Amino acid sequence: MMWNKSQDDFGYTPIYTEIEEEKERQRQRVRFLSWCLTVVVLSDDPSFLAAFAEESDKGRLMVWETRLLVVTRLDMLRVKALLQNYWIFSMMNTMFLTPKYWESER
Repeated sequence: MMWNKSQDDFGYTPIYTEIEEEKERQRQRVRFLSWCLTVVVLSDDPSFLAAFAEESDKGRLMVWETRLLVVTRLDMLRVKALLQNYWIFSMMNTMFLTPKYWESER
């Protein structure tokens, strides 16, 4: 975001570029469309799940009515670490599914 000196209490007001405005419109559209939606994420990569959590939180893409199902073969220690470290996994409407039969395949 660029700043231009003018009317703010501190003497500045934001000037959004066209790209930033379009990104904000798209973010709002996704958030509106995700109302009462179930999002399913399938991954065994903790880095991907962490990045997903960070971007979803940063972009405010998830709302309480959005249900999130994470299907993973990660062990319980890694799942617990994700739950502790990422707000979207611990405080939103999220469920982790870790099928037991996958554990025997490792």
